[in-house]
Amino acid sequence: MSIDWVLVATIVGPLLSVVLGVLLNRWFESRPKLRVWYSHIAEFDLKNNQAMAVPSRVHTHAVNIKNVGNKPAKNVNVAHQYLPDSFRIIPPVPHSIEELPGGGKNIVIPNLVPKKEVIITYLYYPPVTWNQINTSVEDEEGLARVVPMTATQIVNPWLKRVAVTLFFIGLVTVIYQVVLTLREMIVA
Repeated sequence: MSIDWVLVATIVGPLLSVVLGVLLNRWFESRPKLRVWYSHIAEFDLKNNQAMAVPSRVHTHAVNIKNVGNKPAKNVNVAHQYLPDSFRIIPPVPHSIEELPGGGKNIVIPNLVPKKEVIITYLYYPPVTWNQINTSVEDEEGLARVVPMTATQIVNPWLKRVAVTLFFIGLVTVIYQVVLTLREMIVA
C-alpha cells in the first residue's frame, strides 16, 4: 500500500493551523481570568470546652480564587449575602470590606497578580450554611468562572504531550482512511 503524501499534507495542514492558531491566541491574549471553587465544606461539634454544658456546632468552608490569566485582576469583589465575623484570607493580601446597598458585604482585593491564588476561609454558627454566605466573585473584566474541582493525581507533562501526539496521529490516520475509502467509492 502506497501513501498519498499530498493527501496527508492536505489533512494535516488545516489541523495544524487550527491548533497553532488556538495556541497563539492563548499565548498572546493578555487578560485576567479568574477561577473560583469551593475546596471544603464542613461542620464540627466542639465538645471539650469545660464552660459549655452542651456541645456547640460550628460550620466552615473555603473559597479558592485564582487568576489563571496573564494580566493582574483589578478590584476583585467577593460578594456576600452574609459575611461572618470570623474569616481569613490566605495568604494575607491587602483587602477592604464595603457595605452593599440592600445588605450584604464585599471583600475587595485591589490586585490579584497572574497565577496567584488566595483562599478565603469562613467560620460561622448554625443556622447559617455555606450557600447563604457567598454570592459571586468578579473583577473589572467580568464574572469569575466557577469550576467544579476534585482532588486528583497530577499527570506528568511529558505523558500529556505523548497522549496529545498519539491522539493527533490517530486522528490523521482515521481521516486519511475515510478519505481513501470515499475516493475509492467515487471512482468505482
